[in-house]
Amino acid sequence: MTAFEMPTAKTQSAAPVKPVDMAAIARAAAILEAGGLVAMPTETVYGLAADADQEAAVTATYRAKGRPLNHPLIVHVASADDIPWWAEITPEAQKLADRYWPGPLTMVLKKKPRCGSWVTGGQDTVALRCPSHPWAHALLAAYGGPKHRGLTAPSANSFGRISPSTAQHVREDLGEKPAGKLDLILDGGPCEFGIESTMINLSGSRPARRYHSCDARRGARLSCSRCWRRCAACFGQTQESLRAQNARRAAPCGTAPRACGRTCE
Repeated sequence: MTAFEMPTAKTQSAAPVKPVDMAAIARAAAILEAGGLVAMPTETVYGLAADADQEAAVTATYRAKGRPLNHPLIVHVASADDIPWWAEITPEAQKLADRYWPGPLTMVLKKKPRCGSWVTGGQDTVALRCPSHPWAHALLAAYGGPKHRGLTAPSANSFGRISPSTAQHVREDLGEKPAGKLDLILDGGPCEFGIESTMINLSGSRPARRYHSCDARRGARLSCSRCWRRCAACFGQTQESLRAQNARRAAPCGTAPRACGRTCE
């Protein structure tokens, strides 16, 4: 496997994925359009989706989870073509998106005015990701459209609980209305990884690994060495010099997202 290369099917866990139900996708899109909340499967964990342009919908996500309002969210998009609609794209971000999207890589960039404070927690940056799970990808493709809409989708669990990797986990925690909190739970089968995405901060003069997920028991991820090699290549530096510059900012492997000061999952 070359530097910073995504794992092949042989190195990933073989989680069964249900065929995409386009009728369910259409229903989910209609619910999101109306400001509702939909749990959707991604390759990492199940996410609690809301229209990122609708402040009331995103705020409802925080209420459903019991999540502090100053914790920023990831905006999920259908492709790299959507990045300029939400953030200031950099050459490095374009390189990484071209190579690793769709997939479990989140990039933090300077936000565009479109991206409201209800998404960013008042910060001047936004985290973007393009998931590879067929159901999430289908929903984003159907919902994004010519307006390049995106979905905030933190993990679909109550704040402080373990991120859900199956639809049943979501049902047992947040649940569907009328008894539960969500308008719809899309069941695309168990998630491939069951842990959050790798996060790279590209909003500054040098890249910083904000959060790195790696768990050999659940399949290969974007390993630390691959992250650093690829980012060093993007910025024309050695791994050693880049690591030294970011020693105080990069969270070590295995730490929770909140340890680096930016909680997005």
